[in-house]
Amino acid sequence: MRLAGSVGKKLGVLITSVLTVTFVLAALWFNDFAHRNLEKFLLQQARGFHQQIVLVRHWNASYGGVYVLKQPGVETNPYLYQVGPGNGEKSTVVPEITDTRGNVYTLKNPALMSSELSELAAKHADIRFHLTSLKTVNPKNAPDDFEARSLQQFESGTKETTELSHQNGKSYFRYMAPLFIEQSCLRCHGFQGYKVGEVRGGISLTMPMDKELQVLTGSQDRVILAAAALMALVIGTIILGSRYVITRPLRILQRYASNMGTQQQLPGYLISRRDEVGLLAQELTDANAALLLQREQIAQRTRQLEQDSNTDALTCLYNRRYLFSEGTRLYERWQRDGASIAVLMIDIDHFKHINDKYGHQVGDDVLAEVARVLKQQCRPYDLVARYGGEEFVVMLEATSPGSGASTAQRIRQTITESTVMLGHRELHVTVSIGVVEGNSLGDFDLTLRKADEALYQAKGAGRNRIVTHVENAL
Repeated sequence: MRLAGSVGKKLGVLITSVLTVTFVLAALWFNDFAHRNLEKFLLQQARGFHQQIVLVRHWNASYGGVYVLKQPGVETNPYLYQVGPGNGEKSTVVPEITDTRGNVYTLKNPALMSSELSELAAKHADIRFHLTSLKTVNPKNAPDDFEARSLQQFESGTKETTELSHQNGKSYFRYMAPLFIEQSCLRCHGFQGYKVGEVRGGISLTMPMDKELQVLTGSQDRVILAAAALMALVIGTIILGSRYVITRPLRILQRYASNMGTQQQLPGYLISRRDEVGLLAQELTDANAALLLQREQIAQRTRQLEQDSNTDALTCLYNRRYLFSEGTRLYERWQRDGASIAVLMIDIDHFKHINDKYGHQVGDDVLAEVARVLKQQCRPYDLVARYGGEEFVVMLEATSPGSGASTAQRIRQTITESTVMLGHRELHVTVSIGVVEGNSLGDFDLTLRKADEALYQAKGAGRNRIVTHVENAL
């Protein structure tokens, strides 16, 4: 029978599928986990930068701003002339001062200092930060979309916001945290109606993350390659293992099952296994032993039935049916071999009188005794059969001229000397025998008729004697 697929192949496909799905899911999870860890790392960095910027702004604000020498290229912030404390108070902000030597100094307020520091950081580290607000004085500080959304969220109590963005083919991590109005802030922004503790605006940071992503991608590639190699090794190991643990034993068991009823033996290591395969091997072994026993019992029964069908129940000699079936084949084989054949037809003298006088039980005892003598006086390979009633036939391969007659004489003499006990009395019986022997006797039926004729002559001559019909004597 052709199989659609072996258990080993199906198991291999199942294991490969499960491991592949597991590998893909693990790769996706690892990718997500790695990106989340990268975002956490960048978030920590952004918080550190933001804290430093806030500290620098506090330092600047604590002095009310810092004046620097106005050199070529240094411009005074024009928006400083527009700010003030509000509430009708006069602004205390002085955008420029001149010393006694005529040197001009311009004010670097916290917002301007933050902007210039951002430009410096962008040149050297590609990190940008931006001070912005929903109420800007300088249009350059106007918020972009991310910053505007973040500022609105700060109004609702959000502590910080993040975003991944792509600009000019590069990836950036963006972070923003709020700035709150302090007393020192009202010196410039009081005119905008702010109160201490309110959200003034926020500082956003834009940090490049391409290098980090490259490192992450490289690590992911190495991890995926190692995991793929490990998965291939595991799959190969499992498949090879299943071949020796499952597939190969199952094939042995399948071949064993297909030859049930023979003297085959399963390997001992399969039967000794303490698992389902071992249990199956033991069950098959027991079933095979039971089948062998059943077949032997059937064979014995068949032989017994065959023997019963070919044997006379009373005398245990072959019956008439066997004589004409197997006897014919034996007779023809002897003739083909050119052997000399002897056929003896034997009849118990006055058997009807014995039955009538002593009863059928005594008659049966006489038949059994005559049968015993016949088997005793004949060779194991001679054919001895009960022909019917009180008549018997002996077929033998004659080894020398007259051997059939000499065998008949021994039989007659032995039966004459034998007795059948009738209580304390002895019953003696005699037999008449017709003998035919030669090496060219014709067919089997004709030979039997010749032996029967010789027997008839022996009985007519007074019984208890032998008459031989000889043809083609050697």
